[in-house]
Amino acid sequence: MYAEVCRRVAREALARDPRAEFKSVGLDHKDAYRQLHARNDRLCRCVVAEDPATGRIGFFRMERLSFGEAAAVVHYNAFAKVLARVVRKGLKLPLCQYYDDFASPCQASDGTALADVLELLQGILHTSFNEDKTSEGHSFRHLGLVFTITSRGVEVAISAPRRRGLVQMLKGVMARDSLSPGEAASLAGKLGFATSALFGRVGRVPLQPIFRRSNASTTFAGFKLGGDLEEALGWWVRTLAEDEQCFRRTVPLNPIRPGEGTRYVLLTDACLFGLGAVLATITEGVVVAVEYFSHPVPKEGANLQIHHLEFVAVAVAFALWFGDKDDYTVSVWVDNDIILGSLVQGRTRAKELRTAVHLFWERLARSRGNAWFDRVPGIDNIADLPSRLLHAWAGVPIRGILPRRREVDQRVADAAIAEVL
Repeated sequence: MYAEVCRRVAREALARDPRAEFKSVGLDHKDAYRQLHARNDRLCRCVVAEDPATGRIGFFRMERLSFGEAAAVVHYNAFAKVLARVVRKGLKLPLCQYYDDFASPCQASDGTALADVLELLQGILHTSFNEDKTSEGHSFRHLGLVFTITSRGVEVAISAPRRRGLVQMLKGVMARDSLSPGEAASLAGKLGFATSALFGRVGRVPLQPIFRRSNASTTFAGFKLGGDLEEALGWWVRTLAEDEQCFRRTVPLNPIRPGEGTRYVLLTDACLFGLGAVLATITEGVVVAVEYFSHPVPKEGANLQIHHLEFVAVAVAFALWFGDKDDYTVSVWVDNDIILGSLVQGRTRAKELRTAVHLFWERLARSRGNAWFDRVPGIDNIADLPSRLLHAWAGVPIRGILPRRREVDQRVADAAIAEVL
């Protein structure tokens, strides 16, 4: 949500002043839960505790919410949302709230933004914030992520301390060759944020073995790692330690603004004997089909099912048209629900497609590509003809447009088949 708020603020400010620069202010609510009074019907309850040094028994009445109290989080969030709304209405700052963390983007020229927020929340509303966690600057750190607003968009990356902490934790698990269900659940939660939509869908396949271990039977002796789990942990260690680009993304300020570079539309299809795709560009609001490919299924893929071949068509199309591109935006349309679900979710129940789906999103992240996937009815899919290897189709306009034919290197098709096999 914070990335989306930053994007909207930056887009509106740059429309008024193309040279505008931005910063973020961040606050952390001090003793958040203890600032709320308990309900009157709970004041009669006491907490009994023993001082281990003296053996004396103490009785305490909870006048304020404690962190572990039932519904404390729900009640506190209602209060925190009110604070954020007061700032939004009173200071016209788009303050975002996540539990006891507050953050707002603003223009760098606003020199009093942080002081105004503190004056309203502390001076007038008498709430307290941690001074050591109050920040103001070009980048904003939150929950292990770093947000930076630029003229291109909102750059989001995993912070270096969070990376080092995760790598150290993963190496510790691999060194002792054991992972209990409880530890797996905690580890999956810490890694889960890295597989969010902010970073595409990279890492979702290697996350699945960790989730499966978190649901394992407690009678499993030793909780040894095993092949799939050990391989998944190794990928996380290598990627977090060495491949920074996999978890660094830019949310464009306006991905559909005409005239800002070239956007692409890709339609793919496959049958049991052929692969096909059509590439179109969107420039200044005009859609033009520019190229297509039509290629027979390699003999190694003769026994593959149709949804496997549909994925191969997508992989070949990306290797053919986007293999040497960087920082592009493409809308991909397919007519197979299984493949659409795998591409959108970044994971699949089909074991034979897991590696291929994982490698697809990993390459997409490294090239800083932005891909959006949707379904097109088969009758409207203009890639159906080239997938049927209808050679007479060459030279026939697609709805009035005559695209060029692009030849596919056999090695590209063989590599896509190999990832599925």
